[in-house]
Amino acid sequence: MGIPSLTDDILTLSTGFLCAGAKSVVSTLWSVNDLATALFSIFYYQQRQEGNSRPEALQQAQIKLRELKKEELLKRKDIKKLYNHAKTEFEEAQIQKSQYERGSTERSVSN
Repeated sequence: MGIPSLTDDILTLSTGFLCAGAKSVVSTLWSVNDLATALFSIFYYQQRQEGNSRPEALQQAQIKLRELKKEELLKRKDIKKLYNHAKTEFEEAQIQKSQYERGSTERSVSN
């Protein structure tokens, strides 16, 4: 019987897109690996181009990503390039991260 406090639960990036006029938004509630996100997006839009509805494309992209093997991934030149770029970025981020002590307030800034 009080006034509910305003939380950020309803103020999400997805809500922003919907308020701006997007017909739908595919999002997640947890952190996802960048490479997995990129691959999922590729698979999702391939399914949409084949004429599948949004829910069908979503389901098929999830299945394809879940069943994907590294060997299959590296056969495709476009995805291999994406994979190698993501791997390099991750390795560089790990090196930068290791330069700072745990709990340090210093932040690295890259241009």
